[in-house]
Amino acid sequence: MKRKGRNKFVQILCGLTIGTILGYFYAGLLRVLKEHNNLQDNLKDYEGTIQFMKTTDKQMQILFLVVLVISMGFVFSKMGLKNKKYEDASDFGVHGTSRWGTIPELLKGGAISKNSKYSETDPFKTLNAEKGIILGRDIETKKLVIAHDETTVDNLNVNVVGSSGSGKGQAFAINNLINNRERTIICTDPKGELHEMTRKIKEDQGYKVYQIDFINFESNAYNPLDYVKDDQDALQLAKTISKNSKKDDKEDYFFNTAKDLLAGLIIYCKNEKPNANIPKDVKREFYRLSDNENYLRELCDEIGEDHPAYNLLKDASIAEGKTRSSILSSFAQQTAIFSIQKVAKMTMHSDFNFNEFQKEKSILYIKIRMDENPFTPLTATFFDQLISVFYDIADRNHSELPIPSTFLLDEFANIGKIEKYHRVLSTCRGLGMSMITIIQDNAQLENLYGKEIARTIINNHDFTLFLRTKDPETAKYYSNLAGETTVRMTSESLSGPSGMFSGKSTSSRSVQEQYVKRPLITEGELINIDKQDCYVFISGYYPLKLKKAWQFVIYKDFLENYDEYRERYRSLFNHNDKKVEELTDNELEKDVKVNLQKEKIVQEPEPQMDKKEEVELNIHEENEADNLNDDINTPQSIEKLAKDYLEGKFTLNEYLPREKIESINMTLFEEEREYVDYSVELETIMENVDFSSESIESVIKIKQGMQSMEDNKTEIAKNVELANNMDDIEKLLSQDIKDIEKDIDEELNFLVQ
Repeated sequence: MKRKGRNKFVQILCGLTIGTILGYFYAGLLRVLKEHNNLQDNLKDYEGTIQFMKTTDKQMQILFLVVLVISMGFVFSKMGLKNKKYEDASDFGVHGTSRWGTIPELLKGGAISKNSKYSETDPFKTLNAEKGIILGRDIETKKLVIAHDETTVDNLNVNVVGSSGSGKGQAFAINNLINNRERTIICTDPKGELHEMTRKIKEDQGYKVYQIDFINFESNAYNPLDYVKDDQDALQLAKTISKNSKKDDKEDYFFNTAKDLLAGLIIYCKNEKPNANIPKDVKREFYRLSDNENYLRELCDEIGEDHPAYNLLKDASIAEGKTRSSILSSFAQQTAIFSIQKVAKMTMHSDFNFNEFQKEKSILYIKIRMDENPFTPLTATFFDQLISVFYDIADRNHSELPIPSTFLLDEFANIGKIEKYHRVLSTCRGLGMSMITIIQDNAQLENLYGKEIARTIINNHDFTLFLRTKDPETAKYYSNLAGETTVRMTSESLSGPSGMFSGKSTSSRSVQEQYVKRPLITEGELINIDKQDCYVFISGYYPLKLKKAWQFVIYKDFLENYDEYRERYRSLFNHNDKKVEELTDNELEKDVKVNLQKEKIVQEPEPQMDKKEEVELNIHEENEADNLNDDINTPQSIEKLAKDYLEGKFTLNEYLPREKIESINMTLFEEEREYVDYSVELETIMENVDFSSESIESVIKIKQGMQSMEDNKTEIAKNVELANNMDDIEKLLSQDIKDIEKDIDEELNFLVQ
């Protein structure tokens, strides 16, 4: 109906315009008849001609009107006032049944969240929306379209298609870093802006924040060999490095032998040195065998056939001449990036362990190149190993991650080729993982993975957010995905008298109706999509046409003026500390205060019981320090004690809940020479800690019979994982009381066990 009215309006406007021009022409002619002057001069004299028509006699005015009406009638009769109208006829379905989906349909099916209201004036209304992946916004209902954790759709994988400038960051990535408040997040950050804009928000949400830089290599270090536990891990590592080091799919004998050589050297180095790395250890072995043709043969003889590296090294060891040179050349190419100084420095050790991301909710920002990435052997390896570690953790935890996790992979193609990615997409939902793959077009995936695997990757995303593309083939794919629909085309025409010479005095109106096939979304509509619009494809539902959820629309100025909102926002997460504007980044870390008073020990000729150090251990949040009550020791559960001790960064534990403890005063270690009475120690601790009787009995039973602290150190150390920043804590302790600190560590870690 709108189209019909618009077309008729245009036709009438055209008729009136033509009539006005003819009327002015007739006025000029009448002026010639009346004043006997030149027509051209009259047409140029606008004011004179118009004034002539106003002041001329009535007979002349009537003649003008008659001629004008007849002329316009002739014009309209020739135009016919035709109109064409298109209406949805998908229900008729003769040519296709696709149509636009609706929000009520998705809500009824449980695909999207019901709690998804947003406000363009109050960011806290949007911040109160349900946790999940924000896809877009619906203008009519004033709701966000959020794929929540409990969606009935088969998986929570989202494929985001958006060319440069389409809003991948501002209309998607930033929103979903803010709105995911409980899941561990692994996020690529090509521009570094996501870390800059959201780091404080994630800290205030209770996240442990990490960053690694594969552009400048200036942040945390990462050693790939730290995640090699057996020969299978070594083979996978060598495969990922080698495949991402070449520019084509060619894999000849020399390439494969060099790949096996790399795997064999990794296994050998790890067996010889558990903390081995590629730049120093693996490359050193390579230089040795390059300089000495017999070195590799001698090495194989030395380790023997039972060594897991033997078969991998053997082929290269027997190669000679040009064959040997080609193998070594291929090996050098595969490991070339580890010869770059900044890469070598970064990969000699690790500053964090992937397991930490499942001990407490964490976010890892990963900087990678926006343009061509020369470090794909390293970045692809990083993600391959990270995903493998998460799968291993889930395998040990009843096939489920302790903390559900989201991978938000912007500029996905620049990471490099992750060999198992298509299989990960099909299995990750059950483990508590969701993968968000952000690409510019389908061609990026096809160039990297090949057409077949690229198609599998795309199909294993049950959610697709289409922002924009410049690639015709990608537009064609999504036009076909949307499907074809049936439209009813109504053609309406009105014909009248043909003018003074036609001899006709009647008019007629004709209507024609036909059903035609039309793509629901044409390729042109996808390529030329309005900057504010987006399309959402959800498996099992009709496509949606939505507005982009720009962060500055749904969150207003929340990011821009976060310091003004920060105190109020932190209060939503039960932060009871002092005003945030007084805090520095370092002050947000845990504060561990250890006050020790040492008493002089007097040696007697006869063995006697000595009172050793009195230890006051205060573990608390930085900003609760002023609220401590030294006169009150609130009983705490063993979980609270252990977790807060661990949060003090002496050691880590992955399953205990995160709690707070104000003050624990303990007088420990009644000692008679080297004998430690553990039962006395436990009774002392029990005065301040609310143990269950079962816990006490189990701990006492474990400790009974232990005669010497020295005898137990090795066994205890197996169950203790020291925190990365242990060195920072040790700075608080003087050298002569480090033995006491070790005793405290061992005691409380026994309690955790």
